[in-house]
Amino acid sequence: MPSCTSEDKPDKYIEEVWLGIKNAVNNTFSQKRMQFSIDLCETSNLLNKLQSECNYTKIEEIIMVKIGEICREYITNEIDVYNCHILDVQIKRWNKVTKKYKFFENQDVRVVVENCILFYIYFKIIDNEKKYITLINIFKNTQGIPNIHKIIDCSLSSNYPIILDKCNRLCCVSSYINTKFKTSFHKNTHGVKIINVMKSKKLI
Repeated sequence: MPSCTSEDKPDKYIEEVWLGIKNAVNNTFSQKRMQFSIDLCETSNLLNKLQSECNYTKIEEIIMVKIGEICREYITNEIDVYNCHILDVQIKRWNKVTKKYKFFENQDVRVVVENCILFYIYFKIIDNEKKYITLINIFKNTQGIPNIHKIIDCSLSSNYPIILDKCNRLCCVSSYINTKFKTSFHKNTHGVKIINVMKSKKLI
C-alpha cells in the first residue's frame, strides 16, 4: 500500500461521501417509516479506524460491499424513484473519489457489484413505469429480487433491449439465450440485435 501524506490523503472525501450515503439511506427509511437492517454507525466506526491506519484498500472493499447491501435493501423495500436518484448521486460521488486516488482499484461499483447492477436495472424501470410495466410487476411480485434469467426472459418478450445490456454485466446473456433457444449469438451481442434476430426467427 502506498504511504500517505497529509496532502494526498482522501480522508475528507471519504468522510463526505460516506456521510452522504448514510444521510440518503437514513432519510429514505425514516420518511417511509421502514426499518433498515444494516448498522451504518458500526460501519462508520470501522471506516474511521481504517482511516487512522491509512488502510484505503480495506476502506474501498468495505464501502463497495455496503453500497451493494444498501442497493439490495432499496430493491426489496421498493424504494421510489426520487430516493433511488439520491442514492445514485452518492454512488457516483464515490466513483469519483476512487478515480482521483491511486490507492483505490478504481472500480465502477455500478457495474461490478451484483446488487448494484440489479439496483440500476430496478432504478431504470421505475423511472419509466409505463414502458417497463411487465418487468415492474415481476419485481413487485417476487419475494426478494427476481432471478436474472427471469429478467432476461421478460426483457426478450417485452422488447427491453437496454435491460438485456444491463443484465449482460451480471451474466452472459448470449450464452443463456443460445442454450435456451438453440441460437448462436456471440458474447456481448447488443440487446437490440438479439431481439431483432429473435423476432425475425419468430422465437419471440
